[in-house]
This record gives sequence, C-alpha cells and structure tokens, in this order.
Amino acid sequence: MSSSQSTVDDPTLYEGMVFKADDSAEQVAMEHGESGSGHVDTYRKATEYSPHEMKQSSQKLSGEMERMSALVDVLFREIASQDARISRLDQENSHIMGILSDMGDWLDNLGDNLKERGKILQSQSLNRERCYRASLPAAACLALS
Repeated sequence: MSSSQSTVDDPTLYEGMVFKADDSAEQVAMEHGESGSGHVDTYRKATEYSPHEMKQSSQKLSGEMERMSALVDVLFREIASQDARISRLDQENSHIMGILSDMGDWLDNLGDNLKERGKILQSQSLNRERCYRASLPAAACLALS
C-alpha cells in the first residue's frame, strides 16, 4: 500500500446512494450520514425537463444566440465604422499638423524679419536724432541713413 499506484478502497463511498425508479422519471436517493440533524432522504430527478420543455428551451436558446449574433454583427460594423473614422481623422490631423508646422516656420521667419526691421528703424531713428541735434539739413541726414 505504500506504492503511489495502489488504490484505497472505501467501502462506505457509495453506501448512501440507492437507485429508485418510479412512473414519472428516474430518481436517485441519497441518505445523509448520521452526523447531520438526523437521517434525511433527498431526491434529485435525473431528467428535470420533459422533451417539450427541452425543445422550448432549445428554441429559446437558439433565438437568444441569433439575437446575440445580430448584436455582435452590429458591434463589428460599428467598430469598423469607428476605425475608418479614426483613420480619416488621423489623415486630417497629419494634414493640419503639416499646415501648423509651415505656419510656425513662417511666423519664426516673420519674427526674425521684424527684429531686423526693428534694428534698422532704431538705427535710423538714432541717426535722425543726431542730425536734429547737430542741426544738419534733411538731405544730409538722409545720406547718413
């Protein structure tokens, strides 16, 4: 009995089970042990549903399966539609990002040009102020610019 292949026979394993047959359906009787609240018999029918009930249940399940299949199809179509929409939005987003990048470059160039123009105007303004203080004629001031 020390071998892992040996089996243990339990003579009490099926002691409480008794097979009984009646007119309506097969039944299995099980007796609970004496350790419980007394000696109790419980019955479970081997066939719970009649063939008519099983057919109705099968038809109901079939209808539910068809309904679920239709819902899954609708869900797949909706997912495909959303996927196509996301692709379109990604393309539009890429286009917009390109435009914004171009605009950013244009604004950077404009800013650089405005800085240069500001320096030129400031220099001209200082030259005119010097001419005014030195009381030089306008033609001479323009030549300095």
